[in-house]
Formats: sequence, C-alpha cells, structure tokens
Amino acid sequence: MEKMMQVLRNQSYEPTRKRCDLQVPCLPEEVTMQTVRVIGEGSCGIVSLVKVNDRSYFAKKTTFAMSMAEEFLRKELRILNKFSHVPNIVRCYSPSLEFESIGDDVRICKYAPKGTLSDILEGRDWKLSENDVRRCTLMILRGLKALHGKGYVHCDLKSTNILVFCSEASGEIYEVKICDFGLAREPGESSFSHKRKYRGTAPYMSPESIGPSGKIGPDLDIWSLGCLVIEMIGLSEAPVEDADGGGFYRWEVPENISAEAKDFVSKCMKLHPFERWTTERLMDHPFVAKVASQIPM
Repeated sequence: MEKMMQVLRNQSYEPTRKRCDLQVPCLPEEVTMQTVRVIGEGSCGIVSLVKVNDRSYFAKKTTFAMSMAEEFLRKELRILNKFSHVPNIVRCYSPSLEFESIGDDVRICKYAPKGTLSDILEGRDWKLSENDVRRCTLMILRGLKALHGKGYVHCDLKSTNILVFCSEASGEIYEVKICDFGLAREPGESSFSHKRKYRGTAPYMSPESIGPSGKIGPDLDIWSLGCLVIEMIGLSEAPVEDADGGGFYRWEVPENISAEAKDFVSKCMKLHPFERWTTERLMDHPFVAKVASQIPM
C-alpha cells in the first residue's frame, strides 16, 4: 500500500480523457490535468489538487485498479453522480471511471479551498458561534435528507467528510457539503455490518450499528450528526468508549450551550434508534428552523 501511495504522490502531469455519457455535470471531453499537490490521503487512495486546462482547480481522487479500494470508489462515483443536483453534497464532474496505466482516476470534484470542517475546528482560526453551528447543521441535514429519501445511508458522517466552500450565494460567507461515500449503504444492500466491527469511524458510530450483527440504517447518520453538532460547538472532553463494553463512544454535551442545542443533540443521540428523530423532523426543530430562511436551498 505504501509503495502505491508513493507512486500516486509523485504524479506530476497526466493527460486524460473523460467520457460524458451520463446526464451529469462533467468536464470537457478533452482536458489536461497538472497535479499541484497532494491535499489528502487515506485507505482508498490519494486526493490531489489538480489544475485543469491551465485555468480551473479541482480535487481528484486516485487509486490503483483492482485494489481493495476500487469497490468503494466505484460506489462513491455511482452515488455522487446520482446526487449531483443536491447543493449540500459535493459535486462530481467525472461521470465515468477512467482507467490509466498508473491507476484509476475515479472522480474529479469541486475543490474546497477552505478544506474540511475538521480543518476549521482543529485550527480554530474561525471559531464557530452557535449560529454558525446551526447553519452548518442545517446544510448537512439537507444533504442527509436527500440521501435518506432515496434509501441511502452515508455510514461515515464525520468532520473530515464535510467540505467547506466559499459560498456563491449572495450574503453567504460559506457553505458545507457532504463527501466521501465509499462506505455508504445503497438501496437493496444488506442492513447489517457483516464482518466489520465498525462500518464507519468508531467515535461516530451509533450503539446498534457496531459489530458483525450491527444494524445499519438512517438512524446511524442521525447519531453521527449529533456527534458533529457537539464537535462543532466545542468538546469539553474527547469522546470515550462506553465503559460497559458496547463499543460505542459517549460524547459529553457542553454545558454552556443553548437549551435548543441540547435538545437537538438529545433527539439525535437517543440510545434506541427508533426514538431518534428523522431528517424531516429535525428540519423543523427550532435549533435549525430559525436559520432556514437565511440559507438558500
């Protein structure tokens, strides 16, 4: 794996051709891409900042063909193409999997110059007020509502999978979009975790989703959203694994937040999944409903 990563990091110039055979936004048929720098990497490959036709910047995710990650990346491409019209899901510009001698150029996406929500929170250069948290939460909710409405579950909602963009809407400073759908559950796929203890990232996983017999449903994303709200507001202490050995992590809700914020989190993080609110109900919760009119759809 490390050798593969090194090859991908060292890419400098790659002519390629994109097939525009699906009804989604895409790049021109003939493009040239120059890798500027690597902006992230993980188990599924490398994410690079690329300059297209010497004028526009995009993010490109690359992995080797026939690698274990290919299944996840194919799934991600299917999902991104299906939800290309949803404002709070990252937009994909490559409708087909492109095979090259050095790897699979799986997708070309809109570049997020502000990085991820995790970058913002870790740097704290831009401290989120509670109003900022309300707005980010609403935007994430809108993305989740679109996914859940079509039978999809993200399964790995966390701050590193939320991209932050400068807003194109008048009066808005920023907008956030959900990304990284390699672990998502598609309609018709089994609702159980199979062999994995954690289908997503351990601290964000709900109690019922953990273990080989864990149940995967929209309720998992709602639990993860509650974790995200706590993280955005500011952790009083890091989440710790449940002392009873259940495998899930307990998050402490900060005391110095509004009653509306506490109530919203409580609706997301009920231990019993059937007691958690759906995206539709949460959209009407005062915590986010108060800012809904300020954020364009």
